[in-house]
Amino acid sequence: MLEGEVDEAEVAQGGAGAQAAPPLDTLVGKQIEVRSRYYLNGKSIYIWCSAVVERLADGVADKLTESARKLLPKDMAWLRWPEDPDFEEEESWAWLQLEAKKFNKNAHNGWRVLVE
Repeated sequence: MLEGEVDEAEVAQGGAGAQAAPPLDTLVGKQIEVRSRYYLNGKSIYIWCSAVVERLADGVADKLTESARKLLPKDMAWLRWPEDPDFEEEESWAWLQLEAKKFNKNAHNGWRVLVE
């Protein structure tokens, strides 16, 4: 099993057993997992990667870059990805849209909430 991959993750209310996504404003400061595509030995694989929701776009002022003209929608989350030595990745941050329809789904950018 690869680092960051969780086969049978224990998740809280609003986690793996839940049918509906939790309200996004309840996720700030919490750890989630996002199903991300990686390439290993030339083959595409999906793994669940842990991240922390640092903040949410406000829909009024947040943009993808400072020079961007378009505002980010309210379902965009600023995520902190921890260092991953297995993939030689440093800690990083990125915006990701947490779509309700991808909550608890085994889809690209599917997401779930972990038990604390």
